[in-house]
Amino acid sequence: MTGLLFRQTLAKQKEKYFAAVSAVCVLNALVVFLYWRLYFIDPKLVNYSGTIVWFQEYYLHLLEPLLLVTDSMISNRSFRQFKLGIILALLVSFSYVAWTEVVTGPLINVPVGSVAAGLPYPFLNDMILADRLEFYAISILTGVVFYLLFWLVDRVVISYFWGLSR
Repeated sequence: MTGLLFRQTLAKQKEKYFAAVSAVCVLNALVVFLYWRLYFIDPKLVNYSGTIVWFQEYYLHLLEPLLLVTDSMISNRSFRQFKLGIILALLVSFSYVAWTEVVTGPLINVPVGSVAAGLPYPFLNDMILADRLEFYAISILTGVVFYLLFWLVDRVVISYFWGLSR
């Protein structure tokens, strides 16, 4: 994503990846929200091999997504293609669930939980399939809410109050 945007900037082309950038922005915000929510309950829920180095933790799960949100909301104003962006975010979300449950879960043996093995986060391996599907559904709905909030911030706050036009 960054490469596409950087190439367009160097070539002084008009932005044409608004939907993809907005979808990636929302999915990053969702990952940050879910990660820290689970991390503050118990770090072992998300880090099966122990904690990672503090600066890596903060970069991966705070700074990088914050930079992406800032760039996408203020610099790029990427929430212009609402329907396409939200469809793309949903497509990526459902693809991730399918990839996790159909490919990685059955093929990988770690981390091991009380119910399953091979799913990317330890807490998922301690849930039965029905509970995991409920977790995925709630997470995807939270992502839709995030998309709506970011779109609203773009349309109302940035456009109206800050006076930044498209």
